[in-house]
Amino acid sequence: MSELDELGARLAALEAVVSQEGGLRASQDRDPADLAATVRAQHHTLQALALTSSEHNMNLADMRRELTRQGRDIAEVREGMASLAEGVRQMLVILNRLDEN
Repeated sequence: MSELDELGARLAALEAVVSQEGGLRASQDRDPADLAATVRAQHHTLQALALTSSEHNMNLADMRRELTRQGRDIAEVREGMASLAEGVRQMLVILNRLDEN
């Protein structure tokens, strides 16, 4: 093999390596860009989740207040029913006395 042929082969091998390295460098540029896009998408997702969570917490607080109010209303109804039951018992006692007379 002549020296010129050897230099041509070495040059071809070197061009192949440079081409391959160029592709790798381009890939390195794309990887951070893809990563940045992924991070932005995740950031938007987290913001949406935070907003949804906040709305759910407000709804739960409203429901808790409503349940507390309803609990108080039920307690008042029970007290009223107990008072009514006592009044009916007293009326029965009076009616029984009237029957005895």
